[in-house]
Amino acid sequence: MNCPAFHSRLSSGLKIKDITSSDSWNFSVKVTFKTTPIHLIYMVIIIIFTFYIKLKDYRTSHILQTEIFRTETNLKNKCLYYNNIIKYHKISIIQIMIGLEFLKNIGIITVCYLIGAIPFCNLIAWAAGRKDLRKIGDKNPGGWNLIFSVSKIWGIVGMVLDICKGYFSYFLTYMFTGSLMFALIAGCAAVAGHNYSPYLKFQGGKGLAAMGGLLIAIHPFTVITFGIGILSGLFLIRNMIWGVFLGIVTSGILLWLFRENSLFLAMTALLLLIIIPKYINHSIGLGMNFKFRKEKTLKDLFTPKIR
Repeated sequence: MNCPAFHSRLSSGLKIKDITSSDSWNFSVKVTFKTTPIHLIYMVIIIIFTFYIKLKDYRTSHILQTEIFRTETNLKNKCLYYNNIIKYHKISIIQIMIGLEFLKNIGIITVCYLIGAIPFCNLIAWAAGRKDLRKIGDKNPGGWNLIFSVSKIWGIVGMVLDICKGYFSYFLTYMFTGSLMFALIAGCAAVAGHNYSPYLKFQGGKGLAAMGGLLIAIHPFTVITFGIGILSGLFLIRNMIWGVFLGIVTSGILLWLFRENSLFLAMTALLLLIIIPKYINHSIGLGMNFKFRKEKTLKDLFTPKIR
């Protein structure tokens, strides 16, 4: 069976020469490429572009692998370094964490001291009337002197700010650390900063307002006990030192009895060491400071002594 031969051109540039068939249906195809210079240029461009892409991918992957290797090596070296330090000094991870936690708490206490040292009353006196409380009245940069020497309203504002020192020092420290011991130390640090401010060359107030804020933060009822203790000392003994002493001691003992924690006794002793020396008049004998019936009238107790 014979098939007629045919010729055809394809759009791809291929030319089919002839197709012959035999009785056994065997086909033979002869194909030739019709190439032009443009085709060659296209092929060269494609080859070069493909080679460029492959080379760029190779360089990128090589750089990435190198950086990963360097990072892993640095991490391994650091781990080995710290591991050797831990082994050499025989320090466990738990001890390191405890040390870091302790340093954090010390930092919080230091911040509370510096906040407590801000002389709000002296700043208010200077802003209200260009007055330095250290040079007028009883020369005490506290709320009581601000009331008598500048203004009653500004004096109350200054006292409230001083109360906030003790209150927020205890409250925020306890909230961030969860430790009662460090919270009490932070509150006492705020009182110490108020009494011995580095901003005033370690001069300061007498700390009753700041301590009142600390007691309010611990339990508001202790402020009532503190007030009863002070008034008892003032009316019965007529001596400010004894009044402050009884107020601090009674509030501390009450907290110890109700909370059953000896930390409150330690807080009481620390507050006595911080506050009582501020009430001692060095111009008279030490025994005279603690004398019963030191002031003849109650008015003398509440009137700042002009120095």
